[in-house]
Amino acid sequence: MSGSVISAVSRSRIVFHQISRCLVMPAILVSCYGSYLNQGVWAQETPPAVEPPPALETGSRPVQEKPAQEKPAQETVAPSPDSVTPESATINPDKSRTPLLQVMDKAPIAHARDLSVAFRAASEKVLPSVVTILGQTKDIDPTQQALGFADEGDPSIYDSVGSGVIVDSSGLIITNNHVVAEAKRVLVRLYDGREIIAEDIRKDRDSDLATLRIKSDEPFPYTPLGNSDELGVGDWVLAIGSPFSLDSTVSAGIISGKGRMLEGMVRGQLIQTDASINPGNSGGPLVNLGGEVIGINTAIATRNGAFQGVGFAIPSNRVRWVTSELVDNGTVRRALLGVRTDRIPQSVAASWKLPPRGGAYVIQVTPNRPAAKAGIKVGDIIVQVGEYPIRTNTELGEIVEQLPVGEQMEVAILRDKERVVLPLKLESR
Repeated sequence: MSGSVISAVSRSRIVFHQISRCLVMPAILVSCYGSYLNQGVWAQETPPAVEPPPALETGSRPVQEKPAQEKPAQETVAPSPDSVTPESATINPDKSRTPLLQVMDKAPIAHARDLSVAFRAASEKVLPSVVTILGQTKDIDPTQQALGFADEGDPSIYDSVGSGVIVDSSGLIITNNHVVAEAKRVLVRLYDGREIIAEDIRKDRDSDLATLRIKSDEPFPYTPLGNSDELGVGDWVLAIGSPFSLDSTVSAGIISGKGRMLEGMVRGQLIQTDASINPGNSGGPLVNLGGEVIGINTAIATRNGAFQGVGFAIPSNRVRWVTSELVDNGTVRRALLGVRTDRIPQSVAASWKLPPRGGAYVIQVTPNRPAAKAGIKVGDIIVQVGEYPIRTNTELGEIVEQLPVGEQMEVAILRDKERVVLPLKLESR
């Protein structure tokens, strides 16, 4: 089933491009790349007035009050918060109510405050390094430019917006490829309000990552990349960026899943999060509570074009490798094994007493490629390449492409229930 991807946005409308396949059907996979103008706001309804309950009706027969008996005087002691129970928090004769904070257990409040402090600390640490990226995708009218009505520093010529993060003090910025892919000129707006024209833009379409540089006499605030392998499902994270051109916006959520695939959009496995991601967030960082960048926000899955709780980010360890390739070589070099693999068939796994995720099952071997030269055959199960164990076919592709080209190593396979180790030398794609 085909879906739609929002990959570019003009001032007046969102432009759709078809993709070959939707991972979430029938949801639309949407790259988080936003319009420079916010097109609308939510209406807030006024709740209906609440009428007081009717007065309590009493019978017609008068009630005769009993004379009050005198009680010995007792010392009045204020109840401690621990001694107050929900049953005692009732309407007092003087129509006052015991404060709710005295009724509640203090531990949940303390935990909530601790989490709030952690959110604030992580935000304050990362926000100075998060930037808004404005792209000019259309040519400037030469007449207006000649008359001085438009130049590269004029924000009105920029018709798209995304986000990015500075990762070293020299001004190296990481963002998404789709944020700058069609831009003729890119303007970077810093947290302190400065605006600088970006230079040396390098892009990798397969990973949907790009790098660019800005220059200044002073070092830039930056946030280093963390280790995305340490993430676990349920961990708290923050998504930071410029949704709908609202600079320096922070939203909180958790890691909802790992190892997600968006075939036809982004190469490699992704992090899934429910932290709010909207058009304009693309290229912004996904941050852990330690204030480290553990992902670059790239896409959402949605049925209506708006965020519905399913967002995706590129893991920081993959970002680190792609960025180093772009910086050092200007392009991303990827190693090639020369096989097609699939999940282990259930019948094979049962017969060989293997777990479902016990390797990559070979279904095709390309002649004269590294796998064929190493002696790998159809029906083999690849369980290790170099020092890296292989659990799934998707994991195999992601690991192999990052390995050094031309270096001698070993590949371990299962063949007829026996482990076989073969020599392997990878080639470049």
